[in-house]
Amino acid sequence: MPNGDHGAQSLDLVEAMLGDLHIYDPATGGSNGQTGKGGNWAEDMLWYGPCGIGSNYR
Repeated sequence: MPNGDHGAQSLDLVEAMLGDLHIYDPATGGSNGQTGKGGNWAEDMLWYGPCGIGSNYR
């Protein structure tokens, strides 16, 4: 995560993270590229969102 006044770097990181959400292999249920080498998401990331739209562990 960029620290300090690095707005452009932060925006690039957020856009890369959002782009990673499109990586999904329905045959295996995997999402290689989101985490691990070259990924932008932490392996131990947990999603918590508003009620009513579902939840997911991992």
